[in-house]
Amino acid sequence: MHKYLMKLIDLFESKQDTLYVSRPLLNAEEVWEWARKNGCKTPLEPEDMHVTIAHSKTPVDWLLIRPKKRELVIPETNDRKLLAFGEEETTIVLSFESKKLEDRWMEFCSLGAKWDFPEYIPHVSITYNSEWSNWEDVMPYSGELILGPEKFEPFVDNWSEDKN
Repeated sequence: MHKYLMKLIDLFESKQDTLYVSRPLLNAEEVWEWARKNGCKTPLEPEDMHVTIAHSKTPVDWLLIRPKKRELVIPETNDRKLLAFGEEETTIVLSFESKKLEDRWMEFCSLGAKWDFPEYIPHVSITYNSEWSNWEDVMPYSGELILGPEKFEPFVDNWSEDKN
């Protein structure tokens, strides 16, 4: 009986760990094709396109958070922007508005997740190593963005090194 209770207690103890939460872009092939047709020579592979919702180097109690399992559709709109991110501004992203993603990010922050940037901007990274010289002149992808279920994993600080 004692061993059984100890296993139950272990199950319900908090899982403190760094946290990275993302949603895969399920219609990434469409975005990849749009990027290639518009001059991007090095778009991310479709299976790597995603939206980051949280990344926290500070440990968070994972048991306080239930992953969202349903798809999230970001409707077609002409209000999107292409932006350059990163210290050297070589990461080109497709930014968009999403109250649901912003609220979800705030939920993670309220549970102790720390964000290294001044604000949360929902986006899909198009390329990390931009050779996309005319990106500022390109009309952003305006079609639906279909996001899959949330994926939780520990935050890895050297993720960009693994992508090259």
